[in-house]
Amino acid sequence: MIQSGIASDSGIIFGLERNGNINFWEENVSYYFFFINFEGHPYLGKVNNGSWTSLYFSPTPLDGFKFDVGSTNNLKIERTATTIKCFVDNVQVCEYIDKSPLLGKEYGFRVGVSTGLAYENLSVTKTGDFDLM
Repeated sequence: MIQSGIASDSGIIFGLERNGNINFWEENVSYYFFFINFEGHPYLGKVNNGSWTSLYFSPTPLDGFKFDVGSTNNLKIERTATTIKCFVDNVQVCEYIDKSPLLGKEYGFRVGVSTGLAYENLSVTKTGDFDLM
């Protein structure tokens, strides 16, 4: 994620179930959202059919984080059926166990500013399917 110089809530959406919606906010969709908030704190949230829940919020901002134009952060998610691990610049910032996991298979990106923020070198690696017994 390449910063724009403007503080924003921007990051990765995953486990997305859009229910046919192309444009949406939170209504009639479900997803997880891992992002760096407008103050530089890592944050993991969940929208379950329109209901927002905060799963993790770091009380301190990322060490050395900057919104300066061109500043770059590598966001990464590792997910099993119930566990979500979130990384920023190859440092694990949280691990969350979800006893009611979302099962959506889509993903996307949220850009919390109108111009300037960008993503590059994107990759998704699927290593298997979830076994939820």
